[in-house]
Formats: sequence, structure tokens, C-alpha cells
Amino acid sequence: MNFDTDLELFFPENYIESISERMNLYRKLDNMEDEKSLKIFENQLIDRFGKLPKQSRELINVVFMRFYAINLGIEKIIIKNKKMVIYLVSNKNSPFYESQIFQNILIFLQKNPKICQIKEKKDKMFISIENVNNIEKAIFILNKI
Repeated sequence: MNFDTDLELFFPENYIESISERMNLYRKLDNMEDEKSLKIFENQLIDRFGKLPKQSRELINVVFMRFYAINLGIEKIIIKNKKMVIYLVSNKNSPFYESQIFQNILIFLQKNPKICQIKEKKDKMFISIENVNNIEKAIFILNKI
């Protein structure tokens, strides 16, 4: 799952001073495969370095969001200018479009027409959702779907 954002997502120098340590932690975070491992990682960070700064909290939330997105058949998420754009499975013949997950997405769109729109451009189906200004809100929306 690809992700792009204009939000600040990082471990600040004043939180983790060593560049090599920060790089190592970014690699570990990128290789997380499940929520349990991510929660353990988060707890270890807090034990070692203290309370997570906002930028680091959002960074970890991106990985949580990635798990949700993959389960929902989302190939790419962009969060910029307080808007989230979700790109669905590219293959129009995919069983995804016959699945209960896709039906749930359509129901969510019908219930939230003021903030959501589904569009198609260059054979790519995507959903645009307004008023998403942080990763926590993005996760909340994905959970509602």
C-alpha cells in the first residue's frame, strides 16, 4: 500500500538524538507485519525515550492505517490539504468489486455524501473524503467502512 501526505511524520532529533538509531527505528517500523508487533514497538519506544511526540504518534498511526487499508483493498492513500484520497483495487475484474468489503464502502459513501465522493479517472477508482486533517481521523473513517 502506497501512502503520501503533507503531515509531519517523523522521530524528532530531540526525541531520539542518534541518527543511526532513528534510521534503525524507521526500518523496523516499515517492516511491521501486524498490530501486535506495532503495539510492542510503540511501548518499547515509550519505555526508552518517553512520551511520543505528535509527529511520532502520527508516524506510528500510519502503520496502523496501512493494516486497515490492506484489509479494505486499498492500494494507495493520499492525505493532503485536509483531504484523504483512497485508491481502490486497480483491476476492474477483481473479485474485490463483488466483495462485502466493497459493498460496505458503497454503503459508507451513501451514508456520508457531504464528505465523500467516489470518482474514476484514467481507469482508477478512488474515493475523496473531506475534513481529514490527521492520521487518527483517517483510521477512524477506515474503521467506519
